[in-house]
Amino acid sequence: MKLLARQVRWFTTMRRIAIRRSQLVRANLRNQDFSYANLRYADFSGADLQGADLTCADLRGADFIGADLTGVIMAKTGMPSARDMGNQIRLIAPERAVELEALYKANGNSFSGIEIRSRSELLWLQLSFPCIESANVYLDLESADVSAFNLSGVNVGKKPVRGAEIPVGALIVNVDQTVLVPYATMQRIKQAAAISDPKQRSQKAQISQLNELLWLKKASSGWPRSRGKRLNLRGVSLANALMACAPLEDADLTDAELDGADLRRADMHGALGANASFFGALLQGAAFVGARCPLANFTSAHLDYAKLQNANLRGATMQRTSLIGSDLSDADLRGTDLTRADMRGARFVKVKLDGGTGLDHPWVDTTIATQQTDWTTGVNLSQVSWGHMKRLGDESLLQTFPRSSSLRGLFPSGADRHTELGALRTVVAAYRNLARALHDQGLRAASAEYHIRGEQLGWRTLWLEKHSLRWLLSLVLNVTSSYGENPMRLALWYIDSLLYFAVAYWGLAHFQSPPVPSMSVLGALNMSFIAFHGRGLQLVAVQGHFAARSLVGMLSYVETVWGVFLEFIFIAAFTRRFLE
Repeated sequence: MKLLARQVRWFTTMRRIAIRRSQLVRANLRNQDFSYANLRYADFSGADLQGADLTCADLRGADFIGADLTGVIMAKTGMPSARDMGNQIRLIAPERAVELEALYKANGNSFSGIEIRSRSELLWLQLSFPCIESANVYLDLESADVSAFNLSGVNVGKKPVRGAEIPVGALIVNVDQTVLVPYATMQRIKQAAAISDPKQRSQKAQISQLNELLWLKKASSGWPRSRGKRLNLRGVSLANALMACAPLEDADLTDAELDGADLRRADMHGALGANASFFGALLQGAAFVGARCPLANFTSAHLDYAKLQNANLRGATMQRTSLIGSDLSDADLRGTDLTRADMRGARFVKVKLDGGTGLDHPWVDTTIATQQTDWTTGVNLSQVSWGHMKRLGDESLLQTFPRSSSLRGLFPSGADRHTELGALRTVVAAYRNLARALHDQGLRAASAEYHIRGEQLGWRTLWLEKHSLRWLLSLVLNVTSSYGENPMRLALWYIDSLLYFAVAYWGLAHFQSPPVPSMSVLGALNMSFIAFHGRGLQLVAVQGHFAARSLVGMLSYVETVWGVFLEFIFIAAFTRRFLE
């Protein structure tokens, strides 16, 4: 595939595809998803890659000279050292590379006073002059000048304490010494910090880049703090800001406007976001762990693979929000509007719901985990397309265990047996809880599907618990009536039993010793009908001969027991299906 057009806009994802030796010169590739893609030797010269996701992409030999890499996410990318000439990645012009290397050596292997002009130069420096301490690889930019470009998309942290772990490829910025913003921007923010009204202060500051946010954290900026020394961003306007990987932990974003902002992989642990607006914001991979965002507006926001554990989202609006793969464990969703939200692959573990939670036509699939979530709190489940969710994602807990068809899976060892039992009980409980809630709301068809699947997994649990009789009974219930959920299957079993036993009676009557040749097919069918309905325990007379001990008589006893058992199952199934 070769795209030679100068202005190309791609709306489709490019995940996991091969674009080797392709020409994407000056292509418009803003916000494209290239994660896990094979981009070896691809030519991105002059391309607009603002906000593109290159997570785990193979970039060996790729050409990025002149490309705009602002806000690019490059976590865990497959890149060689810039000095590896065999698979060299081209990021900056050779003469600029020589100039930067000379400046670095002239400053005594330091970046002090060196002006870094673009994200491409920064990436080249990360590959060429990394600091390595134990297992940590980072770039120390203390006293460097990075005010010429936006640091959006870069992991920014503090200088690591010996032995402390930091993200691989992190950028170490000393906010007190590194030049983050131009002097004019410093003065503008300082003047805005003195304004008491949040809206006027926000309008004056005009914060739109990660560099400016980092500078706000400096004590010398004079920016106000909330209680507990939280960064006070109350009412601030960060609409359309480019702040991927922004460190906003414990920040106060109450009433803030972040519509359309790029906050991918932002750290918002413990942040306050009551009444904040995230309309259409890019929040993929953002960490909202423990954040308190009641009544926040996440309409059309992208929260794919976000971490929302223990987040307070009470009363939040999440209409058409993309929550693909997000983790909502222990999140408070009482009163939250999830109308048409994309919840495929989300973890709904121990989520708090109530009658105000809106689940109107959300996108669901078989990868949603729901264990320990209480569905009986009044939440309306009638608008969910349960047909698209015939299995629960909780079954992923069972994928690590050997299949029961193998000898190891059929007879697991002690430790494996206890681990698998715990996982099975968790999954079975999830199915039963959801089935019970659906049944209480009159959604019988969906409830039956989950009830059957839960009992089928419970059958495996009985085997591991070594309850042989209950295991056998569960197997028979599944085969005959799908645990009472399929009465029509019982009717078929009834007809088949009458016919099979009638054939057996006719055959035995003619081939036993002495034979009974006078038994007709109709007589055998009549005898099967009588025996099935409980008369087989009486003495059976065939052609005037006492035949209780004959093969025909003994078979009638078997059919009687089988008939009583099927009648019992039929009564239980009828009661559950039509009277509950």
